Amino acid sequence: MLELIDELYKPIRTYRSSNTRISIFKEISDYHYRENYHSDLLAVYLKFYEAKYYFIHWLNNCLSNDRQINYEDYKYGNVEREEGKIDILLYSNEKDKAIIIENKSNNAGDQFRQIYRYFRYLEKQNITVEAIFYLNKNSMNKPDLSDLNDSEKLKIIDLLVIGKLVEDNSFVDNVLKNVMSSTNEIKLHALSQEIRDLFYTVTYGDANMEDLEKFVDGLKENDNLIKLQKIMQAYKDVPRYLADKYLKYMNTKNTSFKIWLYRSNVLVIDIKTKKVNFAIDIVFNIDNISFELFVRDGKYEYLEKLKAISLDEFPFTEKAEKRLKYILSNSFDFESIEEILNKIIKIGNIACGHFA
Repeated sequence: MLELIDELYKPIRTYRSSNTRISIFKEISDYHYRENYHSDLLAVYLKFYEAKYYFIHWLNNCLSNDRQINYEDYKYGNVEREEGKIDILLYSNEKDKAIIIENKSNNAGDQFRQIYRYFRYLEKQNITVEAIFYLNKNSMNKPDLSDLNDSEKLKIIDLLVIGKLVEDNSFVDNVLKNVMSSTNEIKLHALSQEIRDLFYTVTYGDANMEDLEKFVDGLKENDNLIKLQKIMQAYKDVPRYLADKYLKYMNTKNTSFKIWLYRSNVLVIDIKTKKVNFAIDIVFNIDNISFELFVRDGKYEYLEKLKAISLDEFPFTEKAEKRLKYILSNSFDFESIEEILNKIIKIGNIACGHFA
């Protein structure tokens, strides 16, 4: 069961995560999440020599067959947007070589023969394509080459480099952070930081539907949906289990109190004295446990008297209407639960002695 949970969790580990970073690019544009917006920024960014240097250095570490791209050949080359419908195109100084960047920062699907069409656009102009960089958001998805024949695939397969915006071995790690740590140019450092924060915001600040797609794909395998439904039902029954568990625990203490279940997840402890009848509701939830002390006849002043004579044994710290409460934020902190229950037993015995 735990292995199933771990596998299903992997694709949604960043789903609906919040991030406190604020990027100026998000603040000034309602289109900050769009791929075209990201491509515009990256195209401007890669015109800086240092940014282009670290980007090519990263490509060289990823390229197959020990091929290397010479940064000096590209240092003064143009960076173009949407030429031949290519997202970003890095030309060499002499415009006889090029690097294609296909931006999938919103994880859009591939168009028909998309990557190969870009390759052919340049090949027809006798421009050598040295790399095709396929940029995802936070995955390592490869382009769909199923619509190519074998000879077409062979022409581009060794040129492909798969990358992602954020997380380990990403554009943020290999380009933006390296630029920030090395540049003396304030403008470039600030731009790098703002782009980094935008990518973090776009990735972690929204409900990422592509993560859910992978999650759903996982549910379709090996009856995982049925298994997850049973796990969820068991998860919902955890408060009921805890109430039953601590009913049994209290019954082992041989107290004079009446201990019973009011509802499946609510354990009640009645402490009757000659003068006053105290009661404690213990409400078990998935996220917390609420311990609530009150008087059955509604005389709140007795709660204050019991608090005064119980001193350090008194666990109830919050006031709510005619009750005193304590909220334990971790329902699985069994050590703390037992500690509180033992204190309740002590103050119950104090109440029985004092209000006799």
